[in-house]
Amino acid sequence: MKRLFDFGAQFVSLLLHPVFVLTYGLMLFMILAPDAFGNLAACVRPDQETCVQWYQVLTLRTFIQTAVLPLAAVVMMRFLGFVSSLEMPERNDRIGPLIVVIIFVLWMFMNYRQLPEIPALYVSMILGSVVALFITFFVNVFSKISLHAVGMGGLIGMVSLLLVRPYHYFTVADYQAIYLVLGCLIVLAGLVGTARLLLGAHRPVDLWGGYAVGFGAQFVALRFVVPA
Repeated sequence: MKRLFDFGAQFVSLLLHPVFVLTYGLMLFMILAPDAFGNLAACVRPDQETCVQWYQVLTLRTFIQTAVLPLAAVVMMRFLGFVSSLEMPERNDRIGPLIVVIIFVLWMFMNYRQLPEIPALYVSMILGSVVALFITFFVNVFSKISLHAVGMGGLIGMVSLLLVRPYHYFTVADYQAIYLVLGCLIVLAGLVGTARLLLGAHRPVDLWGGYAVGFGAQFVALRFVVPA
């Protein structure tokens, strides 16, 4: 039974790994507020098929830049001996990977903010991730804050921003969908936290601190990117 719980905890930790947060956030943004990406200037031709292809390219680009490349860099660090394990059990193991992820996400922010077809609110989400990563980097000096909790808190914050700065007047169905997604994310955040506790990776204080950093960073970034 313990092996089954450990396997489930590992699976949840992998599926909801923090490197996937910006990709998940983008996909949820496209589903919940598709009109925000309705700028036909981003498409080669003003037809639905071409726009769908553009959405797919944007999602793939985001996934590669925020997940594939950082993970590849961490694997390289492991082979070079800079990281003792891919699970990074010690605080010192996370210093190099955090720097790498900060560079890639900051690079993404600098690129996306110059593209008119990228909604300002999603640019704010990226900046929020940068802020959360910087805070996590400094907190890591003193405490092993949960990166998974930071990621889930950030994802909840990203979806919450749609209620704070909506791109259009949402219908009742739109609000119901957003609240439903938020409810599901809160449940998933609790599931992730439980998984990390079962694996003995963190203490409860590491999780609560991570949730607070990830969620709060999104609203800090919002003040700098999207006008009130």
